[in-house]
Amino acid sequence: MTVGLTHLPTGRRKSVWTQNDRRGLEQYARCFQNYYHGQRFLNADPHYIAHVRLTINHWQIRDLVQVDAHTGLVFHTEDENIRILSARSPAAGLLRLRTHLSLPYRPRCFHHATGGLVVAGGVLTTLAKVYQMDIPDLTLGSCGGDRRHPAKGLFSVYSPAMGSEMSFLLGDMINNAVRIYPQQNSLSAYTAYTCNNDLGLYKVDISDSGVCLERMITCDRNTLLNNVHLSADGRVVTVTGDTGTIFLVDPALPRAVRDMISTGHDLGFGISYHSNGHLFAVAFQNGTCTVFDSRNTTLPVHEAKLTRPGHQLGAFRTCRFINSPVQDLLAVLEHLGRVHLFDVRDFAAENRQVIVYPFAVDQYARGRTTMEQLDDEFSTDMHRTVEVFDDPAPFTAPLVYDYAYLTDVNPKLFKGFTYMPATEAREVKDVGVAMECEPSLGTDVAADGRISSRAQELYLQSLNHVNGEMEIAGMDWYGNRLFVGSEDGGMLVWDVNARARRSCGSFSFV
Repeated sequence: MTVGLTHLPTGRRKSVWTQNDRRGLEQYARCFQNYYHGQRFLNADPHYIAHVRLTINHWQIRDLVQVDAHTGLVFHTEDENIRILSARSPAAGLLRLRTHLSLPYRPRCFHHATGGLVVAGGVLTTLAKVYQMDIPDLTLGSCGGDRRHPAKGLFSVYSPAMGSEMSFLLGDMINNAVRIYPQQNSLSAYTAYTCNNDLGLYKVDISDSGVCLERMITCDRNTLLNNVHLSADGRVVTVTGDTGTIFLVDPALPRAVRDMISTGHDLGFGISYHSNGHLFAVAFQNGTCTVFDSRNTTLPVHEAKLTRPGHQLGAFRTCRFINSPVQDLLAVLEHLGRVHLFDVRDFAAENRQVIVYPFAVDQYARGRTTMEQLDDEFSTDMHRTVEVFDDPAPFTAPLVYDYAYLTDVNPKLFKGFTYMPATEAREVKDVGVAMECEPSLGTDVAADGRISSRAQELYLQSLNHVNGEMEIAGMDWYGNRLFVGSEDGGMLVWDVNARARRSCGSFSFV
């Protein structure tokens, strides 16, 4: 293993875990004794699904992993496709990944509803197949007149019963976010919301009678919109954009913007509502995540910061409350390689931990499993999960760290490191310190002096991950399980340590 931790943590807080508590973790890896502090939040046996090959089609939009709460199907983007992974029980081993929807363009965003209904958004480019197609313009049909500018926003609707997708022009520029929700008192009617860079929040009606634009709302004439989310009670639409303002919108009112919350932060992206219906979180590009109580938005309940101050790689992109009345966790995704976990019961700093998603763990899993492609119309792949800390050859670096350690002690702990199997490594240097080893610079060299294709592949992959961490495409919860997907990589799966969470004395916001 080539991951080295070049600094030992200093001034560690006294652990509340007894020796008996720790003994159960030793079967996974000795490194947990020194560096792993996630027992209160996560189990110590994560799984990895390799070769999933997720695609990020816009560098700022990272909400590209979504789980159906009823079926456990994991939706994600891959090039022009929306793929689904059957992963209700990753520990079972064999998983099926197939194409759910193929679009005539690369979707920048998407969202799904129960039953496999999917909406997607993007932008019209000359390289897209849709550029040669004559598709309807929803905005033109609603306004009944000519446009001042050519429409470039793309909006698509698909359900398994349709057989193929329907694509439309919607908005003057790129659609940054789409959401779809079932309408009340209807089994077949839905409402979709789309955020476009032309300042518009578009409300679209989807039913058996067709797809039509119902309304276009301008939240602010100086704010491009980035994300939208319906509140838990279905009454308010929360919107973020290219300012630090959060817009609370009631589409039923003539003047739809009901309230504006000024935060003073940078561009707003991720939005998530707690299951209690009152708390909601917003992730900002400057690496701040604010949590508000909708009953009093004068001041935030809590604000959390990134692990890379002043760096674009630490920008917060997506946030997700776990949908559970018991666990009360909030996950917040950094632009590169890190997912923060917060205890919503008290937001105590000592309870905050960070999952680090290194490039080396993807290399480790790729070397231990293969993908089987089936010859069918859905481009189905069969995948086997990998236990990250499985004996006898576990991944020998921890993946969960204290926030203070990443911020103050070792912020670049995986920079410059790659993984190479021991059988392929020419040299591994053991520096004699627990959990510390230098990069294995091993290379397969053939008899004629040429470098093997396997070594070349590892080298080229490492060039794309100079910071040592994966580009995260998105994350989502399924029950007590967190799925984190990476661009052109795999999916890291963690289970919440429900036993430890139940034993914690705490309170909840009511």
